[in-house]
Amino acid sequence: MPSFSSLLSGLEKTESGYRATVFEDWLQGRTLYGGLSTALSYEAVRQSLDGATPPLRSAQIAFIGPASGDLAIKVTPLRQGRSVHFLSVDVVGEKGLATRATFCFGAARGSSLTLDPPAMPDVPAPENLLDIPPLPGAPNFIKHFDMRLAIPPGKEKAAVLFWVRHRDIKAHQSVEGLLALADSLPPAIIIAKGKMVPVSTMTWQVNMLQPRPETRDGWWLVQSTAEAIEAGYSSQPMMVWSRDGTAMISATQSIAVFD
Repeated sequence: MPSFSSLLSGLEKTESGYRATVFEDWLQGRTLYGGLSTALSYEAVRQSLDGATPPLRSAQIAFIGPASGDLAIKVTPLRQGRSVHFLSVDVVGEKGLATRATFCFGAARGSSLTLDPPAMPDVPAPENLLDIPPLPGAPNFIKHFDMRLAIPPGKEKAAVLFWVRHRDIKAHQSVEGLLALADSLPPAIIIAKGKMVPVSTMTWQVNMLQPRPETRDGWWLVQSTAEAIEAGYSSQPMMVWSRDGTAMISATQSIAVFD
């Protein structure tokens, strides 16, 4: 069972980009789950830039088709300005284009405007909670994470709030590790409707609120909320806080509901 860090270090350089191999224990149904597709895309960008880039500020990811079989990953520079650098990534699987991502890197700039992000909810510390074992029918990739329920479903009906960390210690303080972890929760619509329904993420907008991911003991508090569900689609805002309450990610998913 390959670890998260071994998957990323196994990214192979090719003439046209990079190549990665899909392993069954990282799947969600018939495809890599979106967090890993995003992390692989980011790692390909990171390797192509060889570290010469400002911090990641934003990413837009479209999950177009199943990421299965051997994956070809192509990085395309879009524009490099004085402080902001845009690059796009295409991930192609055995059935065609699987993921298209755009990453925006930006250097810090002086500004008189400040606004604090949402505060972390008051929840029990992860060490005071029990691990949740993977449930029957849960996606394969879940086994790579420790998860502890921060608020019982009955208290926040349309939201899920979990402490989550990688079992792979090497992934605890990396951007790619955080991107993978931020997409690990079951969609909040499952809690909102009180039943398991087939769902699929179509797009994911991620805004990084801090230049570097830092937390204690690898734990992050991840929240996903079912903002609206109509005509088979759901909008889901998301937040990620560090162990000490620093807001790290603000995000939104658009999800298709097959029910």
